[in-house]
Amino acid sequence: VNQYFGKWERGNVPTFTYPMPERAAKQAVALVDRSSSVQSVINLTQPVAMKIGDPDYISSRVLNQILGGGSASRLFMNLREDKGYTYGAYSSIGADKLVATISASASVRTEVTDSAVYEFIHEIRTLVDEGVTEDELQKAKAELAGSFGRSLESPSTVANFALNIERYNLPKDYYATYLQKLNALTVEDINATAKRLIDPDKFIITTVGNGSEIKEKLAQFGEVIEYDNMGQPAKQLVADADMTAEKVLDTYLNAIGGKEKVAQIKTAKISMDANVMGTALNISFVYDSENNRYAQKQSVGGNVLIKTKIENGKGSMTMQGQNQEMQPAQYEEAVLNSFLFPEAVYAKMGYSLTFDGLKDVDGTPAYKVIISTPAGAKLTNYYAQDSGLKIKYENPASGDTFYSDYQEKEGVLLPMAWTIKSPMIPVPLEAKVTSMELNGPVTEADLD
Repeated sequence: VNQYFGKWERGNVPTFTYPMPERAAKQAVALVDRSSSVQSVINLTQPVAMKIGDPDYISSRVLNQILGGGSASRLFMNLREDKGYTYGAYSSIGADKLVATISASASVRTEVTDSAVYEFIHEIRTLVDEGVTEDELQKAKAELAGSFGRSLESPSTVANFALNIERYNLPKDYYATYLQKLNALTVEDINATAKRLIDPDKFIITTVGNGSEIKEKLAQFGEVIEYDNMGQPAKQLVADADMTAEKVLDTYLNAIGGKEKVAQIKTAKISMDANVMGTALNISFVYDSENNRYAQKQSVGGNVLIKTKIENGKGSMTMQGQNQEMQPAQYEEAVLNSFLFPEAVYAKMGYSLTFDGLKDVDGTPAYKVIISTPAGAKLTNYYAQDSGLKIKYENPASGDTFYSDYQEKEGVLLPMAWTIKSPMIPVPLEAKVTSMELNGPVTEADLD
């Protein structure tokens, strides 16, 4: 370092001061509504002043290990092993020169969201009020000691330790005596750290999930404040008092050309092109409403990756050449997507409609309508308040689709641009309609 940088002249390094984030005056819930979610992502958090070398630093590592540091922790054993709410529940107690956080998190099924939050709070409160056991302490020490030893095999870890000694003005033997300090900790030390660091009544409970299903249930834990996916307060829009799901769908059908024009479209073949991180993708749809037939294909370089087909009252899915018949629940969900203008057949198919108010969709006020099949499959559509056009579709399995660039085709408006946000692809997919044939013949070859 001296050889290469020793002749550099020291400059004036700017300094900054930041206000220390304060803990909430009382517990509250921050909710991000994502209607298509079948899970809720939960994170309980509060700020904490903690940096490496603080008196509570090493004891906080032990405390966190017992609370949610691994598969033998209290959170994991409760929420996964005992309750079966999640695949894993964990916690962390951070360390930072400015400010850190204490957090606990898990992804759980929508229907157990409130129960999971209750168990999180219960475990945190029990830890603070009743403390840890000697057995838990010894196991946590063994796990942390083993992890510390293994980390020394990495040169980057050793280098980082050296940097920390300088950055945090630690004693030169801080890491050399780390295991001694760890092993010297007692149950009383850990319990005192828990009481100093954690306030069970002042967590912000951030939850991302289906707001219509979980909002009311979460109110028992504090005021529920809604945010958008950018962390800004959600716009609170109010729909007309007499608005219904049926009126929203009627307005949509009139906006795209009217029920008579829609009814005249019997078949459609649509091809769309998109690009996924440099790879060309083609998505094609075939609709045959008169014969209750439907097909969708996703292809790369002419090779079909995924194909969905509905015909003769049955459905099948083919992935990479492997064909599988749909189970009843899969078939019900596929049928929901098998109509070019599903709004025209919801009543005929016996689907129930739920009006869920006026929502903000990327700056556009839109009416939210939830469609449910008799078997329980659901999807959600959003219709722009001003134009009546459908601008967003949510599906728990396939993700979110945004519609734009409506153009008139045979007297009916159809979206020529789709933005697809799917859990199966890493980035939003921008798809453009490249060809569309309406009321043409549909052959078996088209479906295959």
